[in-house]
Amino acid sequence: TWHGTDIHTVPYSTEFMRNLTKQIIEKADANCFVSKDLMLKSETLTSRASKYVLYNGVDRSRFKPLSDIEIMETKAKFKISTTSKNIAFIGNLYPVKNVLVLPEIYKRVTLLSSSSSIVFHFVGDGVLRGELENRCKAVGIEYRMWGNQPAELIPSIINCMNMVVLPSLNEGLPLISVETLACGVPMIGSNVGGIAEAIGKENVVNLDDKFAENMTTLIVSKLARHTPVVVGDEFSWEKTGKIEKEILKSRIGKIR
Repeated sequence: TWHGTDIHTVPYSTEFMRNLTKQIIEKADANCFVSKDLMLKSETLTSRASKYVLYNGVDRSRFKPLSDIEIMETKAKFKISTTSKNIAFIGNLYPVKNVLVLPEIYKRVTLLSSSSSIVFHFVGDGVLRGELENRCKAVGIEYRMWGNQPAELIPSIINCMNMVVLPSLNEGLPLISVETLACGVPMIGSNVGGIAEAIGKENVVNLDDKFAENMTTLIVSKLARHTPVVVGDEFSWEKTGKIEKEILKSRIGKIR
């Protein structure tokens, strides 16, 4: 099973890794990719292989919309503003997540949005935290650094947000995308990996010279109106498990 960097990044680090990855793909009885985009990228390495898409699922018993009362109680517990709009990035503060572009985008959002107050949240940690904080202070936005949080708290944190933003440079299929939608919260992301497959093409922005400008416009537009959010039925561990079981049964049968 291929998840992301093992296809879109590592094989291009050295000729040895490219050849090794190509051999593994070709010798495997089945190759499963977490997004259609990742499977397509693997074609640049080799097309001589059995390939399938196996989407990540989402635990809908944990990631689900909270009631208005539950959200108010959770905001009080975490000291999250009840009068401001809240926008979050949730993930590792690493270069591949492209987080350093966010302070400038968020500054533009505060200037263009009709909301009188917006608080920007960064949930996660990593090597870029210091520089990210410096840039947030430099542009003068209101923000909060959460650091790493226990996995069991993430559904509650998501529910307290008006929007989650993911500006990654590369992805396979990030779980946070389907987890956010399962909580009924909209997400805006970059048009890379399987993000568009999860959140819809209308909610992604191309990584080009106008990325910051176009992402700002999309955030402001989506923030101004409430649109019902749903996560696709294909992002189900039960469905993925059934597909994987059939793949395994067919391959084991051939070995016998």
